[in-house]
Amino acid sequence: MQSGISLQTTRQTNMSPAMQRALSMLQLSTLEFAQQVRESLASNPMLESDDDVDAPGEADAVVAIGATDGDGHELGAVAETSELGGAEADASYMSEPWLESGSRQGSSDPDFDPIALAPDTPKLRDILLQQAGCLNLGERDAMLVRAIIDAIEPTGYLECSLEEIADDLSSPTDRVGVDELEIALRHVQHFEPAGVGARSVKECLALQIEALPLSTPGRAAAAAIVADHLDTFAAHDFPALAEALDLDEDTLADATVLIRRLTPRPGLALSSDTPAYVVPDVQVLKINGRWQVRPRQGALPSVRVNEMYCDMLRAQDSRSCKAMNAQLQEARWLVRSIEQRQSTVLRVAQAIVERQADYFEYGDIGMKPMTLRDIADELGLHESTVSRVTANKYMITPAGVIDFKRFFTSGVETARGDRCSATAVKAMIRQLISAEDERKPLSDHKLTRMLAQRGIQVARRTVSKYRDAMQIPPADIRRLSNRATAAA
Repeated sequence: MQSGISLQTTRQTNMSPAMQRALSMLQLSTLEFAQQVRESLASNPMLESDDDVDAPGEADAVVAIGATDGDGHELGAVAETSELGGAEADASYMSEPWLESGSRQGSSDPDFDPIALAPDTPKLRDILLQQAGCLNLGERDAMLVRAIIDAIEPTGYLECSLEEIADDLSSPTDRVGVDELEIALRHVQHFEPAGVGARSVKECLALQIEALPLSTPGRAAAAAIVADHLDTFAAHDFPALAEALDLDEDTLADATVLIRRLTPRPGLALSSDTPAYVVPDVQVLKINGRWQVRPRQGALPSVRVNEMYCDMLRAQDSRSCKAMNAQLQEARWLVRSIEQRQSTVLRVAQAIVERQADYFEYGDIGMKPMTLRDIADELGLHESTVSRVTANKYMITPAGVIDFKRFFTSGVETARGDRCSATAVKAMIRQLISAEDERKPLSDHKLTRMLAQRGIQVARRTVSKYRDAMQIPPADIRRLSNRATAAA
């Protein structure tokens, strides 16, 4: 072996810190980006705003993102907020809490806490503790009930064993028995929401059925199914259930509908997160028969470089004003970044709308398969750049507020040799099921054949996957549900 010195030439791409920062800001949502712009306005004297926008979307549409359906159609409801005037302003002003002195509460009362006015989201533990406080229990029993409540997960389940809880509570002089905890657990299992404190799915469903009135149709049959035949029910083997429990079709239908309405995770209903708010970046309009994209004014604060400070800086020795020069460079970079961001978002949105024009005309059934590579090649951008641009971006359309990412979908082959998007296939399945005979619901095999007649070649398991994604039950469940509805 010999040692030596060698010279080798390599080529690699390194992004400057400014480029890295620009790319990171490109993928921010409008709310997050506007917050950074406002922070720069507050800290950099070389920047000034053309308007007095305090928050993005105060003069525009602010959207609360709520629950979506299985196909993700509607992301939220648009609430237009603007400066109140006239009678509305008076009504809003008069509704404010006032002190006897005639001034607004919170502005002159030093002890006033505005946070106290914010609505509080109830937690499962707090609700259970409130109900436990209504029980007439001794000190020891109340302590055991609180220990059970503290061990319950946010889903509502008691996942640790009673033996473990007993070991944690026991001391050398005071041993807590499992039988005592069993009694405390039974107290908790009678609390609301029904099913809380269960140790398994079977026990959770059984507790919910137990809490129903005795006159509930199908209650006894549902309890028997959950107790001994839950696996058979999960396999949708209804003939075996009817034979094993000696049930007629109407009773089995009532029990099926009842079980389907139960909640496998009762605690999650009380742990809903605060709605997320977004500001649409662009607006889609149909102008002269063509779908076009327009930027939304007011989504971002309008900023510019303060020319007065620039003139003062030019009159000074640049070497003595290094800090001001750095702030000036930062201000110019931010202005360019805002312009470049808005331009890139607008270009990408326009390319998406042009490719998905049939969606805006006909809905989901007109959605075409599209990938990030398609937009990147069309605009001459890198695929990662398109991914950043479409992240956390929304457009307001006649169909509602839509996420950019929703337009990117996979496709399946058609008989003509082209491709159909998965969103369009789901829309076709939804149409076929909505038009089916309620007495003879369409099975997945039948749906596959009907799609093939329309030129869509998909496997049965693909149809089942799309149907489950839209939260549509299988044909046999729909048949039983329809019978129960008709009987009611």
